[in-house]
Amino acid sequence: MPSVDQKTSANILFSGHSLTDQPMPDYVSQVALGAGYQNQFNLQLILGSPIRVRTRGGDFNSSAWPGYSSGSNRM
Repeated sequence: MPSVDQKTSANILFSGHSLTDQPMPDYVSQVALGAGYQNQFNLQLILGSPIRVRTRGGDFNSSAWPGYSSGSNRM
């Protein structure tokens, strides 16, 4: 259980490919709850994608970071 001066909640962003798909975020959430931490998460998932696709999208020179608007459950 967290002490008085520790955080007691977390907002978590999972960004990944098939290895970060469900049920992994649900399991992490359950572990956190079991330890006394309230939490919520968003899952940005594009199957088979490298991080450059999840950030820069198809235009690897873009400064607008269009990849963040992709995925199964974006923030």
